[in-house]
Amino acid sequence: MHAIRKRYERGFTLIELMVVVVIMGLLLAIVGPNLIGGAERSARAAAKAQLANIGGAVEMYQLHKLRLPEELAVLTELDETGNAFMPIIPLDPWDGEFEYSKVTRKQYELRCLGPDGEANSEDDLVHPIYLRER
Repeated sequence: MHAIRKRYERGFTLIELMVVVVIMGLLLAIVGPNLIGGAERSARAAAKAQLANIGGAVEMYQLHKLRLPEELAVLTELDETGNAFMPIIPLDPWDGEFEYSKVTRKQYELRCLGPDGEANSEDDLVHPIYLRER
């Protein structure tokens, strides 16, 4: 009888296992939403930083050439000193290309299409660029 009793004392009861599962479920319910949304928030932050970097390169181009570029590809071309305004035009965090378009004669905009990859949707990120008068 003593040997049988020792064997039961070594394991967990069904109630103990259920308590552990409930505690783990509660922890997941509290922490889970923060973990799931974190990847999307970091991708949006990276896209905003990329838009700011490309926008800065466009403004440097404008300062040197006295006009805004017609397309982003010219930012990667070497100038007479052998330098480019950007080594490459990166892809956005969702592997899409940034759009660069003329809005008015004095305004362009950089646009990241966001995770859906569709233009003019609510998840787009836009960075306006204005022609500076000298």
